Amino acid sequence: MKITFKKYGESCFDDLALCAEKLQDFLVKIDPLGLLCRMPGFRKPYSKNMIKKVKDNNGIIILAYDKNEVVGYVAGIIERKTKEDLLEVKPIKECKILDLFVFEKCRGLGLGKKLMKMAEDYFKKKSCKKANIDVFEPNTYAHNFYRKLGYSDRVIEMIKEL
Repeated sequence: MKITFKKYGESCFDDLALCAEKLQDFLVKIDPLGLLCRMPGFRKPYSKNMIKKVKDNNGIIILAYDKNEVVGYVAGIIERKTKEDLLEVKPIKECKILDLFVFEKCRGLGLGKKLMKMAEDYFKKKSCKKANIDVFEPNTYAHNFYRKLGYSDRVIEMIKEL
């Protein structure tokens, strides 16, 4: 296995869309409440929206390839603080990891760790002081993975079926 990394460019759109689709399928599969889905046509609008967010917020998308086959990606942005946000939090520059996904056949090889390091290095160069990431609660593998990378729980969203 020879892994290479590539910053997103238009020629990578289909690879990014495939990764996003695989990530959503994975989340749908582990959703104990069955609330998540992947509607037909998910691929293109989701990917276009992510690309726009990344572009508008000085972010980055990095794709991982084994030879010419995409095997994972990471996407992140620099978060903007509103005037209202600054009433509650200090004005430090923060980034947010939007998505991280590694194809199942490549998990456990350190690929996710490398993708995260590349994203974090990019955001450090952009003077970010803190990184945020949301983790779907049933995804205990991801939760433990991020903890090993030094992330800690900050906010926990709770849900109740009525």
